[in-house]
Amino acid sequence: MAKAPLMVTCLTCGEGFGTASVAIHWKSCARKHAAAVEVGAKAEEEKSRTKAGEAKRRAAYLAKCAPLPAAQDVGLGTPPKAGSDKSVYDEYNERAAAAFESHIGECACCAASPAAQAFLRAQAEARARRGDTSKEDEEAERRRREAEEEEARKRREAAEAEAERLRREAEEAARRRAEEEEARRRAEEEARR
Repeated sequence: MAKAPLMVTCLTCGEGFGTASVAIHWKSCARKHAAAVEVGAKAEEEKSRTKAGEAKRRAAYLAKCAPLPAAQDVGLGTPPKAGSDKSVYDEYNERAAAAFESHIGECACCAASPAAQAFLRAQAEARARRGDTSKEDEEAERRRREAEEEEARKRREAAEAEAERLRREAEEAARRRAEEEEARRRAEEEARR
């Protein structure tokens, strides 16, 4: 039976990648993170009705986003090379997972991502299997709940904004119909004279 290849944990997204592809993944993962933050910032801008409000919402959103950790900043160094001992992988992956978990604890933008939620669930399940339930699990569960609440709040705000837009459109359509009806009535009245 073939052994599964040893994987290296990405400290940006918490997922595992092979030693040959992890360097390429890191670059693309950083680009995806930057793009996701920009999408979130633009979504916040669109909720505002004024340019000043757009700038304030964007700044508030970006303030919630912590910068991505760099491997050197968290003491990771280079990832293990193919053929390294499993213990080298395990040590590296534990530090990378801890760095990712710390990042999503600080970054409200990342904490709400599906990848972060899957990571936190997997970490809690692994701790439960080891019988290592602790404050870490409680903290991870708290962050997961907060992220879910944030996501629900965003969906609620989007639904409210959509309802408001539809209400304004309906009012505008009713106003136009009333104006057209009034114009038609005046034209008929003018024609009778």
